[in-house]
Amino acid sequence: MAYLLIFDLKGGNTAGRRRVNRYLRKAARRVQQSVWEFKDLRALMGAARLISAVGGRAMAFVRGDALVLEMSEVRQVLSDASGKISSSKGRCLR
Repeated sequence: MAYLLIFDLKGGNTAGRRRVNRYLRKAARRVQQSVWEFKDLRALMGAARLISAVGGRAMAFVRGDALVLEMSEVRQVLSDASGKISSSKGRCLR
């Protein structure tokens, strides 16, 4: 299954931008500016965490345009604890 990540990095944090871009080049294929395609869900979650850590925002989709998760939901899941799984509708399940 393929996933699309669309993100926005604001501010002048050059080191953070470099980290994000290096990770994306290793883990994904660039489709368009700020749009990357992932084959692996774990790599997608890693990219979302990294983008969040540098103050950016991101949305991810299953390639068929069904929403998987939104950055605010990723932040909530990461802050709560591991062990939660996102459903295809973006809700968290125990």
